[in-house]
Amino acid sequence: MHVFDPEDFGNLVKAKMERDRLSTRDVEKQTRISHGTINRVTRGFAPDVENFLRLSKWLGWRWTPPRDPVEVNRQNVRELVRNLSQ
Repeated sequence: MHVFDPEDFGNLVKAKMERDRLSTRDVEKQTRISHGTINRVTRGFAPDVENFLRLSKWLGWRWTPPRDPVEVNRQNVRELVRNLSQ
């Protein structure tokens, strides 16, 4: 079981871009991540940690350090993708 699925994460980024009608260059300006990297992420490639955190913040996620390891439920990520796409 994977804790992080880059394809699901890329779909979240893509869904927000489509919902907000943003290009990769628009996201580049908002996140300070190159449009090429954003393009790769939306195609299912895993970002490095810094870009993952920047995109997570851009998606509206807030991170707090975990006390115990937490396993991510892939079903919840897919549900988030569906909700963002609506």
